[in-house]
Amino acid sequence: MAGQDYLVRFALDEWSPFVALSAIFDQAQSINAGYAVNVWRSNHFDSGTDIVTKQPVGNLFSGVNADLAVSDSDAWIYRLGYNITLLGRIVFIAPPVIE
Repeated sequence: MAGQDYLVRFALDEWSPFVALSAIFDQAQSINAGYAVNVWRSNHFDSGTDIVTKQPVGNLFSGVNADLAVSDSDAWIYRLGYNITLLGRIVFIAPPVIE
């Protein structure tokens, strides 16, 4: 059963991520306001052991992280737009042993 006997993961060969602002709101007059996705990057890639071949598997996709900024006393970032194109394969990984 997935989650107990094995974990389903995605091993990356290539990828193309992108993150950008999609919606902002400023309640009142805006003077020197600023909004930004300061930086975006991948989460650390995971690794594991394939349950079929017993071989190590690396580059397991675990998501994208984004640092945001807003400079105004009455402004909010509501939404982010993102696109992540992945090329790789689905793998079945042994769950970690917790002692």
